[in-house]
Amino acid sequence: MEQPDCIGNGRHWGLDLGRWVAALMVVAIHFGGVRAGHSLGDVASQLADAWVRMSVAYFFLLSGFFYRRVRTSGHWWRHVGRLMVMALSATALYVVLRHFLFASHTALDVDTLRRWVVYNWSPGADHLWFLYALTYDLLLMYAAERWHLWRWLQVVAALSLAALLVLNFTPWSQMTRNWLFFGLPFTMLGSSLSEDSSLRRLTDKVGTRQWWWLLAAGLGLVTAEMLVNSWWTSPGQPWRDCYVGTPLCALSLFLLLLRADTGRQPSRCVAWLAASGRNDSAFIYLWHMACGWMLATWLPQESSVASLLVNVPVVFAATLLLSIAVRKMKG
Repeated sequence: MEQPDCIGNGRHWGLDLGRWVAALMVVAIHFGGVRAGHSLGDVASQLADAWVRMSVAYFFLLSGFFYRRVRTSGHWWRHVGRLMVMALSATALYVVLRHFLFASHTALDVDTLRRWVVYNWSPGADHLWFLYALTYDLLLMYAAERWHLWRWLQVVAALSLAALLVLNFTPWSQMTRNWLFFGLPFTMLGSSLSEDSSLRRLTDKVGTRQWWWLLAAGLGLVTAEMLVNSWWTSPGQPWRDCYVGTPLCALSLFLLLLRADTGRQPSRCVAWLAASGRNDSAFIYLWHMACGWMLATWLPQESSVASLLVNVPVVFAATLLLSIAVRKMKG
């Protein structure tokens, strides 16, 4: 069997493998069955939900890492245009799907438009906010580069990350799920990891084992904050989009995957997963909600553990198979 082409041509098979894992984590966010409660199953679902939150930050890091390559490819505006078309068409299709599945009617009033434009809360499905946020970030980075404001944008990104972590402890935490507080810091950091030689030298000085320890430390911070949030702070909503340890988790995972493919050939299994991550992760991110909605009748709902162990792999596998089928039909 021919090995999938995930090596060479400027590709990083480690980062592509990360796309596959991150796509699975995104499905776990939406179908992991996280519930407020203090039973063992509820706490396990809250812990899993908290850990997989690093996936969205990973996708922003990845987009920033390849910003320069896309920017200088000669297809910059086509890339940005495709993002916008993808976001708007997916929003429209999800609005229609919600109408037929749930008899849900979306009112395009001033409040809906404000939340859509400012906070990137799509009226079709919540998870589409990522596409709008990424588009905003790329356009802002382009403008900063053209007007020689890159250093200022780096400062804004750092302040935005600090504000994100602070606002997590306030009633306005849900308002930070947008381009400024969540998207910009990670997209800019990804770009810096690609272009800033001094930063790369600094990260290269940290050994692989140390990055594994830092990933474990990040997961420990996330776990501690999740327990505090679940038991004492917000017992009615035991989850957040970004925990204090989430940036460290996402950065550590990203650098470990980036380092993994340096001078190494992946096994056939890893090569297939990496190729699938490159080809299918965007489709999975876009359409896993639709697949999950249509499969909801046959999925267990009564247990958070059953949701985590059954719903997540079933929805992920169904969306992955649909993506493969669509690719086959396209030829």
